[in-house]
Amino acid sequence: ELHRLFRIHQGTDLLDAHFTYLEEARKAGDTLLVQTEMVRIASITNGVHVLTWQDRRIRAAQAEGPAQGNDVWTVHQTLKRELIDLVAQRTGARLAIHRPLCGFARRATAYKRADLVLGDPGRLDRLLTAGLQIVFAGKAHPADPEGKRLLARLASATRRFPDAIVFLENYDMALGRLLTRG
Repeated sequence: ELHRLFRIHQGTDLLDAHFTYLEEARKAGDTLLVQTEMVRIASITNGVHVLTWQDRRIRAAQAEGPAQGNDVWTVHQTLKRELIDLVAQRTGARLAIHRPLCGFARRATAYKRADLVLGDPGRLDRLLTAGLQIVFAGKAHPADPEGKRLLARLASATRRFPDAIVFLENYDMALGRLLTRG
């Protein structure tokens, strides 16, 4: 079921959730309210500084390859287990290692659209029923009421889907790295 809901990444069994979100937004003609005017979103640019955000173990596995007994999937699963353990420690939620996990760690502000995945309840229900788990982390600026509302919406989603959606409080760069490192 997940393979139907997500685009399969370049002929592998890996799911490309990022592409799927962007593709679905494009198909739906996603819009963003800018002041009082509706504006169509043509694209989203997302750049990553690999040395900051990618775990050194992933880079080593990519460089060494499976011949050295250090394949990317094994390292990815190790990092995922570490994140799942942290989630359990902080929230008590028990996420499953065998289910896909999407981590979203950003400063909470409206234009970053952390809640985009919550906008289509039917599709979200299908994704969660098919096994997707989502871990959100973020912090709003004290003077950003939209960011605070966004965090409230994410918190509400964790109450509606406690086995599939988690929000980690006290967001900082270290937590952001744990959620995005590989």
